[in-house]
Amino acid sequence: MIEIKQVLCPVDLSAISRRALNAAIVIGRAYQARVCALEVIDTAMPPLFLSRFEHELPPEIRNGYAKELHEFVGGCDASGVSVDTRMVDGRVVPEILREAEELPADLIVIGTHGRSGFDRLVLGSVAEKLLHKANCPVLTVPPLGPPALDAAMPFKSIVCAVDFSVTSQLAMNAAVELANRFHSTLTVVHAFEWAFGDVHMDKMPAAIIELGRSLQEQASRQLHECIAGSRADRPPVEVVVLGRPSREIVHVARESAADLIVMGVTGRGAIDQALLGSTAKQVVRESFCPVLTVRLPGRRHLVSKREVDSVAHLVI
Repeated sequence: MIEIKQVLCPVDLSAISRRALNAAIVIGRAYQARVCALEVIDTAMPPLFLSRFEHELPPEIRNGYAKELHEFVGGCDASGVSVDTRMVDGRVVPEILREAEELPADLIVIGTHGRSGFDRLVLGSVAEKLLHKANCPVLTVPPLGPPALDAAMPFKSIVCAVDFSVTSQLAMNAAVELANRFHSTLTVVHAFEWAFGDVHMDKMPAAIIELGRSLQEQASRQLHECIAGSRADRPPVEVVVLGRPSREIVHVARESAADLIVMGVTGRGAIDQALLGSTAKQVVRESFCPVLTVRLPGRRHLVSKREVDSVAHLVI
């Protein structure tokens, strides 16, 4: 089960963070959850430089920032949702993670781009870091693409990317539950690369063509087995494609007119981020629609151990 009682939305008062906050409010309304709009003032960055103020922001600057934050949140339609505001000083990513643990947050919603230069918080790099460090799912919202989420039915079409790992199975479980809740169309896609790069399979020698078809058939069987264990109200569409995963995932999402992409990410290690992590980051960078990333639970168990064990046999 996806249980969302508290949504954390880091903002920097930019247009994209307003778009992210609107998405957070829509989700908060759907799950009857509270929403916290968090602004982190990085006083080590220009033009503030914490040392200029003897390690503390002057009250007039802090009060001015707080007023702007309240006005920013007040500009959103938060009817039926409890939206809190919080402003803290410090390094951006650690402060967001600390707030997420203290709330505790069941979901972080953040824009993929923010203010330019050094004014307040620059969201872009922050969003990517949160993908691998947050102990809860992260929903990244791009600056362009489909209109703001529909409050009545935010996700009409969902695409879930799987690579048959434990994390991608957890992602599919989340995608299935969202599809069931919002009566969405669900497409499950597996994209795989091979040693011959982007060369079209039909242009290869017969033996290579046979190898490619064999790989696709094997992947199709695994995908079907993966989906067979889900509890989707409607049978998902199954797609197996050959090519660079991030590109193919976004392509399938465009073809499906997706409102949401769901995928798993690995942990915090450099090796992890160089593998599946790089695919997730590329999808977030290239996607025209929001991307929900889930990972194995850290200190807070958003997924039970029994659920993790139940999908561990699908790892290849």
